[in-house]
Amino acid sequence: DHPSHSLFSISGGMWGGRRPIPHIEQLMASSDRSIYFADMVFLRENVWPIMLHFGVFQHDDFSCALYGGKALPTPRIGYEHIGAVFDADGNMRPMDIQTLRVGLPGAIECLYGDYHAGDPT
Repeated sequence: DHPSHSLFSISGGMWGGRRPIPHIEQLMASSDRSIYFADMVFLRENVWPIMLHFGVFQHDDFSCALYGGKALPTPRIGYEHIGAVFDADGNMRPMDIQTLRVGLPGAIECLYGDYHAGDPT
């Protein structure tokens, strides 16, 4: 539900599943952890194809046509979003607010479409 989340099919820490991923430990051990966003590169390359194979349901306000998904079912309050980063005083990162402010007009397509990538059975 934030434009910056569109860079990857899965954001680290914001996903879950109902089926075990075969050999996940071996896949993780052999992945390159030295790069920035290593977790999301791992998810994109190893987990996303499995999710697509078995079906995935996701909420996505900005890249629904790219990855599948549908807008969040609850109204947005201000510039709050899932995965928001807050400082010690409870303030959201200014750059995240600005990115969302600029990107919100582009979210219209996801609000009214249904782009689910497969049947999540």
